[in-house]
Amino acid sequence: MLQKFFLVSGLMVAAFVQGCTSLADVKAARGGGLQRTYNVEFDRAWEAAIAGVRASGLSLAAENKAEGYILAERGPTAFSWGENVAIFTKKVSARQTTVEVVSKKALATNITAADWTQDLFNQIDQRLRN
Repeated sequence: MLQKFFLVSGLMVAAFVQGCTSLADVKAARGGGLQRTYNVEFDRAWEAAIAGVRASGLSLAAENKAEGYILAERGPTAFSWGENVAIFTKKVSARQTTVEVVSKKALATNITAADWTQDLFNQIDQRLRN
């Protein structure tokens, strides 16, 4: 009986760990998010993305302008175990920049976790309209 308990407990822990994502996971998901191309120079899109993260309430975890990525996160709340977000910016031309947002739940089974993609694009759009 005790062996069955440990087996079931071990399987539950393994399932829980397998369903987790980290900032490294969202960074590695480049190319798998929603993309938009803006008719603005890279620096302006970069600043809009940074400002969008701050305005959204996410915590800025890392940024690397040379490599074109921003990592952000939100920790556990009453409704979620948290979320991890990556924003990638890529210069297309002198006056065009592509922005990609990848948003993942910190725990895959968390059905109430927010998807930050649209919120971040709304924040970026608002800043680039001016």
